[in-house]
Amino acid sequence: MARRLSVRLRSRLALAFALSLLGLQSVAPTPPAMAGLVLILGLHLLGYLWVRLAVAGLRVTRERREEPTYTGDPFAERLTIRSRALVPLLWGELRDASALPGYPGSAVIALAPRAETTVALSGHALRRGVYALGPVTLIMGDPFGLFEARLRFDAGARRVVYPRPRELPP
Repeated sequence: MARRLSVRLRSRLALAFALSLLGLQSVAPTPPAMAGLVLILGLHLLGYLWVRLAVAGLRVTRERREEPTYTGDPFAERLTIRSRALVPLLWGELRDASALPGYPGSAVIALAPRAETTVALSGHALRRGVYALGPVTLIMGDPFGLFEARLRFDAGARRVVYPRPRELPP
């Protein structure tokens, strides 16, 4: 299963403040400016490392029953998230980019280090057709709210929704 990771800084305001403290420190060195600079840069470094460590060992698998689905029927899928990371996943949002109408395809999770959780996603098949399920994207962040990571798993599948069979008159 292919994975794509993107990490972005949520706000550049703290880094702009760190640059102004660096400028202040170069012109008129003071202990509070140095402490603020070390604190801001240290939190950013710690937040970035947290995100990278948390996503390092994540795996998502899709489990579904192979029963036929008819228009109007409820259906369910299970996404299993396994972590081999050393740090916990404090919050994460799973988004399934499915085109199936009536399928919300999202859930919020938290995961301890080296743990596993299963999320059940359910919906109703509203229209007949062939629908692609997936890919699954996990959006998570560090404890300080400085970085956001998006980890995309190509855990795709396909669901066929058949028209409801009707009894023919004799």
